[in-house]
Amino acid sequence: MNIFQASSSESIAENFRKCLESKKPVTYVSRTETKDKKPVWIHTTLTPVINETGEVARLIAIDADITKIKEAEEQIALKNKEITWSLQYARKIQKALLPLKSYMESIFPQHFVINLPQ
Repeated sequence: MNIFQASSSESIAENFRKCLESKKPVTYVSRTETKDKKPVWIHTTLTPVINETGEVARLIAIDADITKIKEAEEQIALKNKEITWSLQYARKIQKALLPLKSYMESIFPQHFVINLPQ
């Protein structure tokens, strides 16, 4: 079995081609599954080994499991979404409770509103 058959990354051939043509390291992230169907995120670095004639003699692939990093990123994104929603909801409540500035100015030209949110 070769690396193209073993990998679940759809772009592996493209990444190999880039590495061979540029003769420079290429990195990419791919998602795969373990035998028991658990998702795993892999960060791969392909590094070309150049021979004495300047051609690529072989490629070295180094993989790192970044599943925990990806899970943390997902948690951060979820928390960010929750916080944004909470702020939008708080703003909606604030607008509903506080009188419109134009309305207050028409009745009380010299007015002010004290707002001390918790």
